[in-house]
Amino acid sequence: MLEQLRMAYGKRVLKNAVTRPKKVQSISLESIRKCVVVIDEQAIKQKRLQNAHLILENANPALNIHFISYSKKPNDKTTTPFEKLEILYRKDLNWYYRPKNMSVGVCDLLIDLTLKPVLPLQFLTAMSNSTFKVGIDQMWNKEVLSLMIQSKEPEKLDDTIEQLVKYINMINKEKDAA
Repeated sequence: MLEQLRMAYGKRVLKNAVTRPKKVQSISLESIRKCVVVIDEQAIKQKRLQNAHLILENANPALNIHFISYSKKPNDKTTTPFEKLEILYRKDLNWYYRPKNMSVGVCDLLIDLTLKPVLPLQFLTAMSNSTFKVGIDQMWNKEVLSLMIQSKEPEKLDDTIEQLVKYINMINKEKDAA
């Protein structure tokens, strides 16, 4: 019962944060210095981060890329030798599942690749100070993201990130991205 109350309160706080108007600005990939990729635990377990990192690095070699995920508790499957991966655990969250340290620093681009609604990751995406937020078109992140793509196979991170990079480039080169 208490768990449901905490979750309901967290969802209400998130909904209020999402409804606040935010300015949207598109930026070119060349001008991006820091990129934060929000992923779910499943992507870490399947070790699909390395190719995603390489695709983003090829788009902009000067890009500083960080990955953020959430796991209820540390275990062998969520720990990975990937150095720029930060995993939030239950101890890093407050009473209603909002991360205690909401700051991912000044961030130019936030990429949300979550396949399931995970409240702590939703807080990070919604309340980020990122200039441009992109990701997979999901029911729970429509109000938050500036650019969404519909992916036939969203669990394939490589294809999804390639599509996002392609459309960001098309928008900034004033081509018809639709």
